[in-house]
Amino acid sequence: GILLDDMVASHLRMPLFIALTLSVFGAYMYISERKTDGRKLQSIGLKDALFIGLAQAVAVLPGVSRSGITIATALFLGIRREDAARFSFLLSIPVIGGAVLLELLDLREAQSSIDPSLLAAGVTASFISGLFALTFLLWFFRRATLRPFVYYRLILAAIIIVVTLS
Repeated sequence: GILLDDMVASHLRMPLFIALTLSVFGAYMYISERKTDGRKLQSIGLKDALFIGLAQAVAVLPGVSRSGITIATALFLGIRREDAARFSFLLSIPVIGGAVLLELLDLREAQSSIDPSLLAAGVTASFISGLFALTFLLWFFRRATLRPFVYYRLILAAIIIVVTLS
């Protein structure tokens, strides 16, 4: 992400490209639902983890969801939906930690005058809302498929295309 950030920001953040990636990876998510065979989280080996990690790297592209692509890739590898979601969220910890560290370094370099108590309040609120979202999504993936996310992506892609071309 760090290496490709400037290139992505300057060349790929175009509405039609985003509509394309929303659609393509929506289809990827839809197809992945048919691949799971019930492997548990404990069965994920190094090869699986590397493949899912490489899929995560594709999320640098606008319109590609990091959690969506990692969950879908785990499903393609036969991992149960709930365990695929759990692994995806575990995989996000170093990514989020790295992003926070980079943002803090940027703030320090900019010699920003952000009130530390406001920053702490924001981090706390983000952490709490993240826990609620994570709890809900793990509950959701025990009971439902990725299809609502697929439909959302396809509808959003269609809206982007219509608005861009009109």
